[in-house]
Amino acid sequence: MNNGTKEMIPHSDETLLQQASGGDETAFEELVRRYQGGVINLIYRYVHDANDAEDLAAEVFFRIWKYASQFKGKSKFSTWCYRIAVNVCLNHRKAAATRPLFEYIDATINTEEGEWKKEIPEPGHTQPENTAQAGERDASVSAAVNALPPQQRMAFILSWFEGRSYKEIADIMEVSLGAIESLLFRAKENLRKQLIDKI
Repeated sequence: MNNGTKEMIPHSDETLLQQASGGDETAFEELVRRYQGGVINLIYRYVHDANDAEDLAAEVFFRIWKYASQFKGKSKFSTWCYRIAVNVCLNHRKAAATRPLFEYIDATINTEEGEWKKEIPEPGHTQPENTAQAGERDASVSAAVNALPPQQRMAFILSWFEGRSYKEIADIMEVSLGAIESLLFRAKENLRKQLIDKI
C-alpha cells in the first residue's frame, strides 16, 4: 500500500563523486562509507601492517577528494578507486614486505567508522592435528608472496585474495590483459619454484 512516502533511491557512485567534486562533503562521506572497508583490506594484504593500512587508505581517499573533478567516467568509480589504492601501495616505500601474510587473518582494524575485519581467505582448510604443519606452510607461502616483484605481487593479491577477473585486474592496474596474464603466470611460476620443496 502506498502511503504517500517516496522511497529514497541511493545515488550511484559516479553521481556522488560528481557532487563531491563540487565540494559536497556528505556525498564524499558516503563514498568513503561504501569503499573504506574494501580499500583497507586490499592495502592490508599488500603491506601487512594495520597502521600503515589505515594511513594509506586515508591517502587514497584524500586523493579521491582532491582529484574528483578529474574523473572522466571512462571506467566505473570502483575501478578508479581501487586503481588509486593500487598505486598508493606500489609507491609505498616502507620495508613491510617481511611481515607474514597470514599473521592477522582473524584480526580487525579499528577506524573512525568502526571495526573492519581483514577478510583474507585461506587457500585451504587446516585439520586440528595438522596445525603445526599448516603454520609452517602458511609462513612459507607468506614469505614467497612477499618476495614477488611489486607488480606480480599486486596482480596475485587481486586475483587470489580479491577474487577479481583478469579483465578487472587489467583495468585497475591500467595494463593490457596480456600483461596481467604474463604477470600472474610469472608470479605462479616464482611461487612454485620457491615452494616446491616447502609445502
